[in-house]
Amino acid sequence: MWGERIHLTNSNSKTAIEVKASPGIMGSVFFSSIFIFTICLLVFLENFQSDSSIGIAAGLIGMGAALYVLVHSAAGIFKNKSVIFKIIPGPEGIIQSGKKTISFRDIKRIVIKQRWHIFFDDLVIYTHQNKVVRMRTYNLIDISRLNDLIRVNILPYTVSEHQEVFKRKNES
Repeated sequence: MWGERIHLTNSNSKTAIEVKASPGIMGSVFFSSIFIFTICLLVFLENFQSDSSIGIAAGLIGMGAALYVLVHSAAGIFKNKSVIFKIIPGPEGIIQSGKKTISFRDIKRIVIKQRWHIFFDDLVIYTHQNKVVRMRTYNLIDISRLNDLIRVNILPYTVSEHQEVFKRKNES
């Protein structure tokens, strides 16, 4: 699929599902951010010489937005050979991203939320211990495919109440 690559690997005699960022998306994000930053820099410099405050503001805002997307996505692009997170399915399964590891049995609720209500999606896990764990996706994976992975590999081992809520929200 366009948004990610799924790889099955053998980890401690259990099959791990590695959700990796797509090279196409990584390249698109990286080069489009650089391109937009460069164009906005040229707009800024051109308007700085002609003393146009609207052009200067537009160039600065565009450079800031492009730099924000570039810096945020770079963390996912250069992360552990592009592995965003791993899922080890089964009754004793876990989901792991970097130093964060959550057992399926500890999951009270799992949702995909946008951080700051713009641009970037996070996998947010609420545990029975009232902890909130955010796992970043860096917008380098396809959310519909992630929903399928959650539905097939994680939901069967969570609270039945949450299974119904997740299915109702994501099947519409």
